[in-house]
Amino acid sequence: MWIYKAPLWGVLLMVTLILQGAALAAYWIGAKYRERHPNTDVGAATEFIPSTILGILALMIGFTFSLASGRYEHRRQLVVDEANELTTSYERAWLIKSDERKEIIRLLRVYVDERINQYQEPFFSERFRELEARLSSIENQIWTSVRRAVHENGAIFENALVASLDDLFDLRMSRNFALIKTLPQAVYWAIILIAVAGVGTYNFNRGLRKNQGPGAAGTLALLLSIILVMIVDLDRPTSGAIRISQDALIAARESINRE
Repeated sequence: MWIYKAPLWGVLLMVTLILQGAALAAYWIGAKYRERHPNTDVGAATEFIPSTILGILALMIGFTFSLASGRYEHRRQLVVDEANELTTSYERAWLIKSDERKEIIRLLRVYVDERINQYQEPFFSERFRELEARLSSIENQIWTSVRRAVHENGAIFENALVASLDDLFDLRMSRNFALIKTLPQAVYWAIILIAVAGVGTYNFNRGLRKNQGPGAAGTLALLLSIILVMIVDLDRPTSGAIRISQDALIAARESINRE
């Protein structure tokens, strides 16, 4: 989706222009309507509609932010789980008696390096896909070495290693799927449309009352744009200002490289 590929400043600029344009247009329409209908009642009833729409907007933003932050926390936990499984697999690899032990340990060290490098790249980039293909190749090499070790010994340690490696590689797929599992684009468009309606009706009301300029609604439009961009940034963890920390994997790499 374009909203996850576009730079954050581009999303902020687009949403701000849409809301600012709606604010200015609504203020002008309200002022013109007042000029043509000077006896129009502009009592408290005219404030009900923008207040209601802005209340619905606040509810939508809160709901969307909750979903985005929940997905962010889920992705963060997957990093910790992957680091734990990597350490477990590494420790179990030391227990096997096969000559394949050194090769498995070497491949695990390469694997974690590539995993950390992969998540420094945007998810939709060509580099990310290249690293994904390389990780699949390393995974196949690890399984080849493990199969040889199992055929040679078939001991309980090899079977335990198979289980931990299976969980480790499943977590790679889970993390990749979690990157794809983002909020539908329709949710963002719904928020923008409700925001346009809220800012528009608020500024139309100000135009009717001949309040000085659309400045207040312009400030509101900018704040709403910033909040929406923050939600977008929270929901795309491999690019932007808010990213999933790889500290757990980095700590696991340091641990296995020390031994």
